[in-house]
Amino acid sequence: MARDCDPHVPQSLPSAQRDPLAPRRAHGWPTVADAESAQDSAQTFVRLFFHYYRRSCTY
Repeated sequence: MARDCDPHVPQSLPSAQRDPLAPRRAHGWPTVADAESAQDSAQTFVRLFFHYYRRSCTY
């Protein structure tokens, strides 16, 4: 019965197990989708950087 009154034990444990990213979304932490979109934008930046870097170089 002490477990029911314990504030550290989450009450909705099955729903948290179904959606492991729910705590991250609640706190505003980045998820895997956010990391993938950031990685795509970083790869695009690197591609554009080297594209213009090669064009600006005089051999």
